[in-house]
Amino acid sequence: SQLCLNQGASRVRYASFAALDSFTTKASCTLNIVNLFENHTALREVPFIQVVYRGQLGEETDGIAVGIVDTQEPTIVGAWNNTDHYYSNVGFNWLIQNGTNFAHRGIDSLSICSGGGLSSSVLLYRYASPQDGLNISFLNGGLNPGIVRLALINGKPPTSTSNQAYRMVPALNAPPFMQQRSTQSRGQLRQASQEIFITSTPPPAPVSCPMGEPTATPFWCFDPIKRRRGQPIGDALQAMYFATGAGSDATDVDLPPALPLYSGLRPVVGGTVEFNLGLTLLACPAPQTSVAF
Repeated sequence: SQLCLNQGASRVRYASFAALDSFTTKASCTLNIVNLFENHTALREVPFIQVVYRGQLGEETDGIAVGIVDTQEPTIVGAWNNTDHYYSNVGFNWLIQNGTNFAHRGIDSLSICSGGGLSSSVLLYRYASPQDGLNISFLNGGLNPGIVRLALINGKPPTSTSNQAYRMVPALNAPPFMQQRSTQSRGQLRQASQEIFITSTPPPAPVSCPMGEPTATPFWCFDPIKRRRGQPIGDALQAMYFATGAGSDATDVDLPPALPLYSGLRPVVGGTVEFNLGLTLLACPAPQTSVAF
């Protein structure tokens, strides 16, 4: 896997990976991510990207320059195949897939974009079958759907309430088609008021800090990876599913009556990190026309 930087963009820096153990950069710097989906014991994690340049610096033929960019903790964006159920915009409820209306299907390609709105979103990542492998399928009975996970390293948000928007655009080779979906996240925040706690002054219980670090001390901010249908998905997560008509987004799959739990997930390996290719960022592709029953 690789960490990709694009100097022409303002906020998003990211890497794509399938295994949730570690990834390294394609350049000289390395960023290690270990056990992202476990509860860390480290209380103060201050991630940054360090770049070391050695070469011509003005009149100096063998100069060294070091740069550091302070970043947020990696934000995990997850999009999974949820076609074992479809959503009714008539009854506003989830219904089990069937051969008459919406049968469970593989997603032939998936684009993940980010930006300040539908018109200004840029393409971050694209997975397309067959060149990247099999489609993002759903195995009926096994309840172990395909999932795309991206680790995005965001710059510091401009305000305490700023969110980064992500858009998922699926494409299928034949109708019925899926609608595009979107989600957002402020980003991961895992910080503590001090680096070392001792026995006499133990750390406080971890809390979520969506608005930033608390003013009172001591504190321990920890935003856990969110789970859906019994499986760890990410911080910004989105189900990919069929829906009857072009209504609003479906209700959360875990809200009562919750959908059945998955037995596992199958992370997709491959795809193209489009964010760092060429000098011009690509626009997010237009969604397919939805077909309603």
